[in-house]
Amino acid sequence: MNGTPSTDQTSTSAPLAPQQKGRPGHPGFWDYVHPSERPMTVKDWVITQLILALPVINLVMLFVWAFGKTSNVNRRNYCRASLWMFLFVMVLYLLALVGLLLYSNISPGGIRFS
Repeated sequence: MNGTPSTDQTSTSAPLAPQQKGRPGHPGFWDYVHPSERPMTVKDWVITQLILALPVINLVMLFVWAFGKTSNVNRRNYCRASLWMFLFVMVLYLLALVGLLLYSNISPGGIRFS
């Protein structure tokens, strides 16, 4: 005992509770996680899909959930990905329409007969 730390550490004096609270399998883990970061339940996903099936409301809710700060992080990422896919598909449709107008007999003034 000359002031150097002992290499024999057979006793475990540190409590294990704080380490166990950090694991998702531990009871009470979700009590320490912000509600917007908790996993969505099946019920939440069903409600989300039902709302996104409504014609005009779906676009409004996509933007609300994608850019709102209070939305669940899983729903937020899903809506952001959906908006990116929507943008990608719209660009493809626009390119197809431009290609159709440029390389066919269809013009903005109507159909030309050669």
